[in-house]
Amino acid sequence: MPADRYYGFEDLALLCEHVITSLFSVAPPAAAATDAATAPAAAAPVAPKKEAGVPQLGEFIAYALYRTRLPVSITHQALLLLTRLKQRYPSARGTSTSPHRLFLSSLMLSSKISMDDTYSNKSWQIVGQGLFELREVNQMERELFAFLGWNVVVRDEELEGSSASRSRTASAAATRARPHPPPRPRARPRPIPSATAARRTLPSRSCVVTRGA
Repeated sequence: MPADRYYGFEDLALLCEHVITSLFSVAPPAAAATDAATAPAAAAPVAPKKEAGVPQLGEFIAYALYRTRLPVSITHQALLLLTRLKQRYPSARGTSTSPHRLFLSSLMLSSKISMDDTYSNKSWQIVGQGLFELREVNQMERELFAFLGWNVVVRDEELEGSSASRSRTASAAATRARPHPPPRPRARPRPIPSATAARRTLPSRSCVVTRGA
């Protein structure tokens, strides 16, 4: 049986993809270069087309969810932080890896502010499939925190309301979505067993080349 390219997290991964692509518009190449000097890099929009070396957004998100196995509430909290980011920078633009930066940094920040025992940034680099160097992961976390104006506290009622709203929107979008092509067989990586173990150096997948920090 072919491997599931969403690792069992298709619904949640596609929900996250839908939220990010809805929040942030696509910047033409020239516009992205022009706006780079005035807009924060972490507040950049998504590019829906897959480019060489850049994982498809939904699959990138699914892999992160599978490796971390964080509570679903943490994922919804990350999406809420991105909604706040959009409100602060409604016209920010970026590059093809901007959606991946947005999701990884928001999930990382949400887990750290909500959980006592969480992953190290070196582990988050592995979760990001080596797409970003360790120094970039560190910078992404600091920048997102600053761009949000340090407003990262999420109330329970706020989280519940936004989660329900997103679920309704995603359900409506799913009825209009075209079916995905059959997944290609590939080896399934191991989930990160625990936050404590993740603080040690974790092996990355053999097909991922992780650049040095």
